[in-house]
Amino acid sequence: MTDPLAPLLDLPGVADAVKAARDAVFQVHRHRVNLRGWATTAAEASVRAARASAALDGGPTAIPTDGSVTDPVL
Repeated sequence: MTDPLAPLLDLPGVADAVKAARDAVFQVHRHRVNLRGWATTAAEASVRAARASAALDGGPTAIPTDGSVTDPVL
């Protein structure tokens, strides 16, 4: 089976961009906080993703200090 996206690597700048992205991801994975506290950074990423999704839907992005949820959709 061949990769249907492989021809994209022949376009100008794509191979360099892929390498830069791969190197950046590697650096994040090798960051000392992520080596020991990956569960914490994964939870933080989930919260940030949820807040971004809420913002895109026009919802509030503030996290209630008491933890109460008034709109379970957002």
